[in-house]
Amino acid sequence: MDKLLFCGENLTIMTDLIENGYENKFKLIYFDGPFNSGRIFAIETPELGVNLIQSTNELETMNQYLNPSLYVDEYKKRFLLAKKLLREDGVLVVQNSNKEVHAIKIALDEAFGRKNFLNEYIWKFANESSSLDHTEYNHHNHEAILFYRNTFTEVKKKININHTVWDDVGMYEELFLENTNYPSQKPEKLIRRILEMTANKGDLIGDFYCGSGTTVVVAEKLGLNWVASDINLQAVSLTKSRLSNAGVEVEVIFLETDDIAVIKVPVIDKNGISTTMTTEIEKPKIVEIDGEIKLIVSNPFEWILHNIQHVEKKDEEYIFDWTNICKKIDYIIKKIGDDWIIRIEDNGNHRLAHDIFGHPYKLMKSSGYEIQNGSPLELRVESSP
Repeated sequence: MDKLLFCGENLTIMTDLIENGYENKFKLIYFDGPFNSGRIFAIETPELGVNLIQSTNELETMNQYLNPSLYVDEYKKRFLLAKKLLREDGVLVVQNSNKEVHAIKIALDEAFGRKNFLNEYIWKFANESSSLDHTEYNHHNHEAILFYRNTFTEVKKKININHTVWDDVGMYEELFLENTNYPSQKPEKLIRRILEMTANKGDLIGDFYCGSGTTVVVAEKLGLNWVASDINLQAVSLTKSRLSNAGVEVEVIFLETDDIAVIKVPVIDKNGISTTMTTEIEKPKIVEIDGEIKLIVSNPFEWILHNIQHVEKKDEEYIFDWTNICKKIDYIIKKIGDDWIIRIEDNGNHRLAHDIFGHPYKLMKSSGYEIQNGSPLELRVESSP
C-alpha cells in the first residue's frame, strides 16, 4: 500500500511524483490550502512564548494577501499538476472561502475545462458568522467545496448526496476529542464524506496541504492508499503523530537539496521583513560530544529570528514590533541555553534528531554519524564515532 508522507514544497513534490510513476494514478486529490485571508498560520508554543513559522513562508503569505493575483497564479500551477496526477475518472476537490472561491473557480475552469465542473457544496462551519475583514458586511459561516472531474467521463460515486448545503458533518467548534489545536483543522465527518463520494477502498488519494493530517487519518479508516505533504514542519510532525496514535508508522520523506551550509532568507531587521532583499544564514551543525548528540548554532539570535512569527494582521495591515521580537528572542535564548534538540528517534539504520522548531537532522549509523540532506534545513557532516 502507498503511505507516503512528505515535508516540503508541494509544487516540487507533485512534479517529482509525476516524474516517478504516479502520473494518472490518483482517484482523488484534495486541496485545502491557505485561503489568502492574510492570516499567518503559525504553530503556538506556549512554553517558548512565540508562534513558530519559517520566515520565507510568512513572507509568502503576506505577499499573496497584498497581491491576490499571485495567490491564484500559484494555485493554478498546482491545479495543472493535479490534472496530470489524476486518473481519467479522477476528481479534484478544492475547499476555499467565499472571499476567494470565485477567482479559484475561474482558475479551475481554465485548468480543467468548464465542462468538467461537477458541483459546488457549501459546508456550514459555525452557527454564528464571523467577519473576514472586521467590516459589517463581510461576514460568513461557510466554506465552498468545488468538485472537478479530470476528463469528460462518468464519475461513479460510492454514495450520492442530494443536498448541496452540508450542515450535518461537524463544525470547527465541534471537534472535541479530535481537536489538535492546529489552525483550520477539518472535522473527520466532513473529510469522510468527501472521500466516500469520490474514492473506493484501495484507491490512491492525495492531500498536498495536509495540515493536521485529518485526510490521511480518515483514509486509513476507509482502506485507501494515500500520499500527503505539507511545507510546515510542525504540520507534518503532527500528522505523523496522529498516524502513530492510530497504529500506522510512517517515515517522513524530506525533499533533497544541494549540500550547502547556508540557506537564503528574507532580510529582517528593525525596518520589518524585506520583500526584495535576501540574506544567507548558516545552518546549525549537529555533532556528537562524549556520546551526546548536540546542535551547534553559530548565531542563536539569527536562527530563532527566522523561525518565529514576526507580524500580526490588524484590519488590512501587518503590524511589526521589532522591540517585542527582540525581547522574545532573548527570552528563548536564556530559556533553552544550548539544549536545541528536543527529541531523537531511533529508526533502525539511522536516528532522527529534531530541534525546538521541528527541523529534522538525520544521523546515519555508520563508522561516523552522517547528517543526511533531506530538508532545506539539514546539513551533511562527518564526525567521530
